[in-house]
Amino acid sequence: MNPKTHGFNPISSGAPWGAVLVLFLAAAAPAFSNYTDQRRQAKTEAIPKPVPGFKAADYPGPAGGFIVETRDLSKLHPGRGLVLWMKNVVRTEAAEYGDCPSWVTGSNYSGLIYASLLDVANDKVLQTVFFDMSDEEGDSLPFRIIPGLYSVHGKPNALNESEPVLLEPVVIDKDPACEEYVFFENPGGCFCPVAFPFGYDSAADKIFRFKEVGYGAGEDAGKRWESEAMSDLFFEIDRAPGRKSYEFYSSVGHGSEVFTLQRYEYDRKLRTFYGVLVDVPDDDQHDDLYLDKSGKLKPAAHHYLDNIWKEIKPRPDGENQPGETH
Repeated sequence: MNPKTHGFNPISSGAPWGAVLVLFLAAAAPAFSNYTDQRRQAKTEAIPKPVPGFKAADYPGPAGGFIVETRDLSKLHPGRGLVLWMKNVVRTEAAEYGDCPSWVTGSNYSGLIYASLLDVANDKVLQTVFFDMSDEEGDSLPFRIIPGLYSVHGKPNALNESEPVLLEPVVIDKDPACEEYVFFENPGGCFCPVAFPFGYDSAADKIFRFKEVGYGAGEDAGKRWESEAMSDLFFEIDRAPGRKSYEFYSSVGHGSEVFTLQRYEYDRKLRTFYGVLVDVPDDDQHDDLYLDKSGKLKPAAHHYLDNIWKEIKPRPDGENQPGETH
């Protein structure tokens, strides 16, 4: 069985998450994966840690704000709390999990999504960030969902949905001064969870966003793009957090003629992952050269990516890329 192209149905298989992915990350980006394993199993007995004494009525935010969840940050910084809230909220109950997007969205609130850092003692908002996760007028967050992408707690309903803990920490760079979190959006018709990771830095006393900066190679040479969205890369990090670099491949599948070799290096100071991506013909010759039978990269693939990295020399300012910038 070819590890890049075999089918996987998350519903008929009974598995919690499928490996089907059709990713739109940026218009200029090379081909991306629907094979790289997008499955994760977050906690099923997560314990919410709301801000002590927080009352939505006392929240000093804009009128009409709907409080979704709060997170106590006092162990990182005394007197700090995180508030997840929305505007223009529409509530949607999932009737079933018969289509792939529902495995990402669940029963959800849709609208405009914000997170605010609070000075709890003084009822003061220190910072607010807006999450623009798609090209739609609003994005969504689940209030009930099946176990998998998000940590959940409580007794499941008839659809096996439980209440998520949206601000349950994930681990990305293992910085002890930080807590990190992630939201997921589903921009396509298939199972395609795109991650939007962010965090709170107690040393800087600020909310921060992670960023991915990609550089094309081969036919996509000269292209550079930036995004606060991650797909394949996030799931690689989720399985092995705290590494300085990541190398893997992805395949569009469904008859695609290429797969994509990817390498990323992390700049902790800038909270940015810099990457190079190159499409390779998806044929027996290149499969045998770059991939072993389990689908892992062979030394030849690492060597190839290393040479491309040295040629492109990704830099924060992008000055080495005279081509398109998006």
